Amino acid sequence: MDEILTGIHKESNGLPANSRSEPVSAGRLDISQWGTKTGEPARIPSLLYLGLNRGYSRLGSDAIVASLRYEACQNAQEGDPAYFCRVGRLIVKALVLSGGGARGAYEAGVLCGLANAGERFDLVCGTSIGAINASFLVQDLLPDLEHFWRSIASRNIIRLIPQAQHVQEFVTGFEDFLKLPLDAKIFRLPHIIELYGRIGSKVALLSLLGVVDRAPLTAILTGKLNVNNLKCSLIITATNITQETADTFYAFVRTDGASDEARVQSDFLGRVRSQTYLLSNTNFLSAVEASASIPLAFEPVKFNHGTGRDFYYVDGGVANNTPIGFAIAAGATDITVIFMDPEVTAPPYQMIPNAAVLGMACYDVMQQKILADDMKLAVMTNKALSAADSQEQKELGLEDKVQVTLRVVRPKLPLDLTVLAFGDQAKLTAAFEVGRSDASQIQTVWSPK
Repeated sequence: MDEILTGIHKESNGLPANSRSEPVSAGRLDISQWGTKTGEPARIPSLLYLGLNRGYSRLGSDAIVASLRYEACQNAQEGDPAYFCRVGRLIVKALVLSGGGARGAYEAGVLCGLANAGERFDLVCGTSIGAINASFLVQDLLPDLEHFWRSIASRNIIRLIPQAQHVQEFVTGFEDFLKLPLDAKIFRLPHIIELYGRIGSKVALLSLLGVVDRAPLTAILTGKLNVNNLKCSLIITATNITQETADTFYAFVRTDGASDEARVQSDFLGRVRSQTYLLSNTNFLSAVEASASIPLAFEPVKFNHGTGRDFYYVDGGVANNTPIGFAIAAGATDITVIFMDPEVTAPPYQMIPNAAVLGMACYDVMQQKILADDMKLAVMTNKALSAADSQEQKELGLEDKVQVTLRVVRPKLPLDLTVLAFGDQAKLTAAFEVGRSDASQIQTVWSPK
């Protein structure tokens, strides 16, 4: 038993301090008490499971590991810290990627920096531009992701649909027309009439649900997304604007030799209240595009989910910009969130030259408010769990909650990028490099005691 427990430690923060040395004596561990809901011994199974499934102690035989897990945790009940050990908990470390448009370049830089430092995750949750970055990360396509952000300006992904282009051409031409002297206007008038005619039906114009062509982004993502290539579990959120809900698309896979991903999936589906859909190669691309469809810029993505009814989806950041709750529902105990704004120390100042910038600024404020509230809620839940005993937790409706470690990576200064600044390659590359550097500075917001 001593050899099997090598590297598993009894630490107050719930994680092994040294993964390769100082074996813990089995004589100091009261296995009979591992199914209880209170007391120090109840935390040991989580450490045991972490040690077995996260590679802190590499044990040669899966049969021995399975036997020990069963022996130690067979008496655990649902709601116990030991319960997740008994059912074979798959998810331990999760990475949450939020939205932010072009500032996703920073997020991608952080991903590359974390990978270079050897950080690995069991689950990645992505929303908006975070869904695009996540889809590359979970397939171990970081070189492709870096190339994507270092060359995105040349791909002209913010391209107006034809009807919007015609409106822009007419407005520009008419402004020039008004500046001409009277005699020049006479000769120029037929051209202005022609430009106006290109706009087409004005009813159709007023019915537009988006003005940016999605085709350039689709071309980049096509052929890159394959659920059979996932190296870790993935959750993508998108806003079902038809039903006004934050829906999730998910795929759970095994990591680090852990088993029973079907049970983790079942537990996840039992915990979340929103609509959930299994990711497949049929809907993977559409789910990512839906999550990143900035309202009014891109037309919503249409799904029917085999029901015969159409459901329209827009950017996941509208309803859930940092899906921390979904990571916890999937069983994550250690969550890292990448923010794309620094901690606010003074109100930002930005110019608002036109309605388009005003709209994007309002959207950005909404996203960041949701993001900040999500993190505050997670911290407050941790604090309540830490301060309350089992009876108080039950009274507060927290009996099914567990404390989680919360970490963040964020820039020290505001990024010099607007949401739609995909055409400024110099600034995008600079943000990417800042993210790569900041990956070495993970801040712990909360660590269970």
